[in-house]
Amino acid sequence: YGANGRQWYSIKVPNSYLDRSVAEGEYTGGFVEVYIHSNGKVLGASIISNRAGELISEVAIAIQNKLDVKALATTLHPYPSYSAALQKIWVDAAARNLLVNLTSNPIAGAFAFLMSVFNKGKREQATRSQ
Repeated sequence: YGANGRQWYSIKVPNSYLDRSVAEGEYTGGFVEVYIHSNGKVLGASIISNRAGELISEVAIAIQNKLDVKALATTLHPYPSYSAALQKIWVDAAARNLLVNLTSNPIAGAFAFLMSVFNKGKREQATRSQ
C-alpha cells in the first residue's frame, strides 16, 4: 500500500494473551490483527474470535474518523476484556511509530524527548505547589 512500496505494518495479538479470554476458556486459535499505515492511521483488521463483533466497531470508528494510534493508545479500555487486545495493539503501534520517528530524524527526536522531559518537570512542579 503506497506509492513508495509497503508503507504499512500489522500487529497481531493472540487470544491466549488476554486474561479475559483465558478465564472464559476461549483462548485457542483466535487473534486480533490490525493493519496500520506508517503515518499511524488504522487501515483495517482481521479478528478471529467469539467476540469479534464487540471489537470491530472500535476499529471501524478509528478508520472512519482517521484516528491515529497515538490517540487510540491513550483511550481507556476495561480490564479484563477482549478489547485489551486492541489497547495493546494501539500502545505497541504508537511506541513503534515514535521509535521510527526518533531514528529517522534524530534532531526532531531529541527535541521531542527534551520537551517531554521539560513538560514532565513542569507538571510535577505544578502538582507539588498545589
